[in-house]
Amino acid sequence: MAEIQRLLFFLLGEMYNESILDTFIELLKKKINTNPEGSFPQWTHWDPILCLQLEEICGDLMKKLGYGKENYWLKKTGKV
Repeated sequence: MAEIQRLLFFLLGEMYNESILDTFIELLKKKINTNPEGSFPQWTHWDPILCLQLEEICGDLMKKLGYGKENYWLKKTGKV
């Protein structure tokens, strides 16, 4: 939390106060820009082209986080 205080003080200077810190902490706890349920189909419903596009953009991160190893994903991307 000390890092957040220093960041806010750096950004706001003399305008910084504990109230701003509390507000900022509450904002960090909120989910922002979440998808409403059903607004975007699950990946299992994507067409193969969309799967390949995602893998092209995020492939390294997906591997690092353990995604893209599912049999169904491998079939959709033509790797099985």
